[in-house]
Amino acid sequence: NSLTNKVDFIADLLLKQSIHVLAVSETGFLRAVASSFVDIADYSVVRGDTNGAARKHGSLLYMHNNITFLVFEVHIPNVVAVHLIDYDLWIIAVYRPPSYTILENTFLLNFLLNFCPGKEVIIAGDFNLPTTDWSLDLIDGYIWPVDTQFLDCLLSLGLLQWVKEPTFLLSDNTQDLLFASEEDRVG
Repeated sequence: NSLTNKVDFIADLLLKQSIHVLAVSETGFLRAVASSFVDIADYSVVRGDTNGAARKHGSLLYMHNNITFLVFEVHIPNVVAVHLIDYDLWIIAVYRPPSYTILENTFLLNFLLNFCPGKEVIIAGDFNLPTTDWSLDLIDGYIWPVDTQFLDCLLSLGLLQWVKEPTFLLSDNTQDLLFASEEDRVG
């Protein structure tokens, strides 16, 4: 929930862990805010900002400068996509706020359903789907309709979800998700 006060922590993490690509959600950027506030040496910043005048939401990718990539222009707020040329791999960072309307959810679902087929993809982000228990092999219990829509979408794309434990400990929900079309891309 806002990136500007966490840049030193992220820079340290990137350096110590030798991370080449890092997805960040809830950056809190408006389109008018310069990327220089979150620049990190040896990394490019690719942003998917929110619409409007409220400093909230947003997604971002830190891309190490030794990675050759092209930015794909996504016309949906809070989503950023890049193509890693040398790997023929697409990385998509998403922040889906719980305040999204039916129309905003539909735009995001349609983007994923139309963009991902036929591509090797990794999708990372905060989807805010609290009634989906990703640790189960079999879904049991009531799932909110919007959670069901995203579950159906991601399963229909054949994506594997890698985060099996809660990432939002206050509610015991798995909000932050990592999907991949190939098993060997996540370790």
